[in-house]
Amino acid sequence: MGKIQLGQTITVLANIGVIAGIVFLGMELRQNTAAVQGATYQALSDGISSQYIGVAHDSALAQALLRIYRAEVNRTDPEPEFSEAESAQIIWYYNALIQRLENSYFQWQTGLVGDRILDSYGWTDGILATQHFSSY
Repeated sequence: MGKIQLGQTITVLANIGVIAGIVFLGMELRQNTAAVQGATYQALSDGISSQYIGVAHDSALAQALLRIYRAEVNRTDPEPEFSEAESAQIIWYYNALIQRLENSYFQWQTGLVGDRILDSYGWTDGILATQHFSSY
């Protein structure tokens, strides 16, 4: 009878070990998910910061974007005209914005980020809301 009890005890202990391992794995997965989500938010934030810093360092692009905003706010103003170089800068800026938006959408679609990431793009009061961007 001692061998049966020893075998049952070992089986119970092994099952407890498996359950503990599964619980530990679940905790590790939760921590890893949180770390990946944090890194994703940080990377998206770094992208927008980098784009804004680029505008801040380029007075010609900043002036061109300001003219777009002014035309949008003062609807009576005509659509601003841009030099070839300004148009190229604005297009590159828009392309970068679309690329970031596409990346954010992908991250949102996979569940790494929440809805607030898509809300942060200024759909109603940012550059995406301007007629100029719509024309682009």
